[in-house]
Amino acid sequence: MVLSEILSELEKLSNEFKKAVTKLAPLANAFYMGINIGYLWVKIDYLDSEVNRDYKLMDDLLKSYERLKDRLDKDMKKLKECENYSKKLSEKEESNE
Repeated sequence: MVLSEILSELEKLSNEFKKAVTKLAPLANAFYMGINIGYLWVKIDYLDSEVNRDYKLMDDLLKSYERLKDRLDKDMKKLKECENYSKKLSEKEESNE
């Protein structure tokens, strides 16, 4: 008889535990969601800073490219002028001969 009473008490405790867990489940779920939202917020913030850093880097690279292209254009213009001048000089020398 003692064993049946113990089993009966254990069953009652088990049922009470199940009820308590059932009541705590929404709270645990809300807690988990809060942690998850915090994690996602930190992740979004991190990714946003990474994207902004990449945009700044790309902007700096684009500016460097534009400066190099301008320099190349100026150098090519000077080269053309030198070629034309050299051509005129060679024509002038040929005409003097």
